[in-house]
Amino acid sequence: MSEKEKKRKGRVSKTGLSRREFLAGTGIVIGGAAIGGTALLAACGGDGETETVTQTVTQTQTVTTTVVGPGGEAIEGIVTLKVNGEDITIKTNDNWTLAYVLREKLGLTGTKRACDDGSCGFCTVLMDNRPVLACLVLAIETGGKSIETVEGLARNSANLHPLQQAFIDHDALQCGLCTPGQMMTAKALLAFIPNPTDAQVREYMAGALCRCGAHPNIVAAILEVAG
Repeated sequence: MSEKEKKRKGRVSKTGLSRREFLAGTGIVIGGAAIGGTALLAACGGDGETETVTQTVTQTQTVTTTVVGPGGEAIEGIVTLKVNGEDITIKTNDNWTLAYVLREKLGLTGTKRACDDGSCGFCTVLMDNRPVLACLVLAIETGGKSIETVEGLARNSANLHPLQQAFIDHDALQCGLCTPGQMMTAKALLAFIPNPTDAQVREYMAGALCRCGAHPNIVAAILEVAG
């Protein structure tokens, strides 16, 4: 095939490189690990997190390589972690996410799943007191970690967490799909900045989306708890 025909078919760019050669030359990484690292950095917030995220991506790749059998089949593993203060040992496949295990294996359905790609923040839980997107964390990576879900905020309706009560008082929840993730993100914010400004709340909560548009009420609820 002539160079003219290749260009007409889109197989060669103006630079003379094919699409495959271009991607390889620029070092672009396409895959869940790279996307997950970026999303976790956005969810955790704060400064100087690049190194930590890089380590997380490397660990994910290493664990996946270790637990996949020679034929590519998933191998079950045993993981012990602490969920809402209770030590739990679970049997997990290498490709099960933390969100899946919390909902389907432990019955903690307060953690919501929606996008499954780290875009909405609905599945946010606390891992060692830091907000993470449970749909992007592999359960097999959580061994020895402490996980807190929305179920851990209050044990019964008579003793609500201040954030839960404030969300009710300010009508900060409508359909409720995003509410657990909003509350867990807000708890991490208040632990990091006990008395945030309006601007700080809006910036920190930017990754926690609300389809119903209740963001002003959510901010007001968080500021009330901080006050």
